[in-house]
Amino acid sequence: MAEGSSGGGGGGRQQQQQQGVAERRLLRSRYLAVKNLISDEKDDMARAGSDTFAAIITQVDCLHELELTVAFQNEY
Repeated sequence: MAEGSSGGGGGGRQQQQQQGVAERRLLRSRYLAVKNLISDEKDDMARAGSDTFAAIITQVDCLHELELTVAFQNEY
């Protein structure tokens, strides 16, 4: 029998695992987008009075909260 398949009722668990993988993939993608944004906006962030740094930190905080939510959901 193939790994992950069973004779009875494991479909819900497998679906949860696939959803968890998809959510983690999305988070990694969004973190990469923030990393690229930092690279693109580094000159603007260095300027006095720029709100770019605060905006990026806010995005990272939101991603961190989302990451904690995903981790909690995958535990239960």
